[in-house]
Amino acid sequence: MSATTGAIDLDALDVRIDRRRIREELGVSQTAPLIGVVARMQSHRRFDLLLGALARLVRDRPDIRLVLIGRGTQTDEVVRIPARRLGIEAHVVFAGYRVEDYAAVLGTMDLFTFLVPGSDGTCRALLQAAALGLPLVGTRRGAIPEIISNGRTGVLVAEDPEELASAWAGFLEDSQRRRTFGEAAKRDAAIRFRPDRFAAWTERFYREVSS
Repeated sequence: MSATTGAIDLDALDVRIDRRRIREELGVSQTAPLIGVVARMQSHRRFDLLLGALARLVRDRPDIRLVLIGRGTQTDEVVRIPARRLGIEAHVVFAGYRVEDYAAVLGTMDLFTFLVPGSDGTCRALLQAAALGLPLVGTRRGAIPEIISNGRTGVLVAEDPEELASAWAGFLEDSQRRRTFGEAAKRDAAIRFRPDRFAAWTERFYREVSS
């Protein structure tokens, strides 16, 4: 891939976010905690891990919602049917594929989770969530640990539903912590993820992993 493939247009993400309208459109309560995920509905994106963590969290937070932004041909197999089996179907919100209001919908989330890089390896949605000021939760796959500053802009977790659920709970139970991490993520994105800076970062990352 080119060094600037994963860079983001920060200006394009500077949009007005009408949280009330978007929540109404999504059919969720104005006070419901929203965990955002952007990914194609495919098995390798670890929806099993997301749903397993959600099933554990709804025991104590029945108002929580996992908002899935994206589409895919395996939606029923990897999301709808497993969620139904776990008894958490009502807690999963399908926001669909978004274009014009993508940033506004993503920015409405309370925190963002990214588990598996896409086929191009750029983790673009993770960069966008950081630029929108969302606290981040991710695994240690690919470039994710290079994007999330563990303990500052987000939390890195093992691919374990208990650990993921615990990371989510840590943010959802503490609004000040969400705000602090989100602000740090936004500052970090403004510094590191502009096209010129991201090119140098990407080159350095691939040089390190290939050495």
